[in-house]
Amino acid sequence: MVIAAAGLTQLLSGSSPHQARTSQPPTAAPAIARFALARLGLRGRQPRDWHRAAHGDRLELRSADGTMLLVFASPTSGSFVARVQHDAERALLDSYKPAAIVTRRRGRLGAAAASPTEILATQRGHRIRILSIAAASRWRTYTVALFSALPPVDNRLAEAGQILSSVRFAAPAG
Repeated sequence: MVIAAAGLTQLLSGSSPHQARTSQPPTAAPAIARFALARLGLRGRQPRDWHRAAHGDRLELRSADGTMLLVFASPTSGSFVARVQHDAERALLDSYKPAAIVTRRRGRLGAAAASPTEILATQRGHRIRILSIAAASRWRTYTVALFSALPPVDNRLAEAGQILSSVRFAAPAG
């Protein structure tokens, strides 16, 4: 299963070897919307100007300027974080060549412990960052991928970090 993500390593762990670029001067805090995918037991908050699309058992959130894409999926019930993280990393490394793992750290996805991996890759001749995250709830294992242009935009990194910290899990519906 191919999943997308970008460089939020510094938000999850406090540092990154890659500098972010700044976008326009900060403006008022963005309006917030809620997102949910009940069949996966997944919910959270996003800036209202991010575009949301559900595709079966996958939820995509794209920044308004198109520089970031977050993809949430849950490939299995039960808790299989290590296996799901390994499979997600392999799929990303195989799909975006040349690609390399830059860092592996411990982090959080909402309140859940997570294992984020930062990957530097190439897509259509452009360097991108992918943050691949695996976490589990009592019911399912989740994988999240955050794709970002290089260098990432500060405002969008902050927004993506807020989205990831807002994630909550519940019993899946249906």
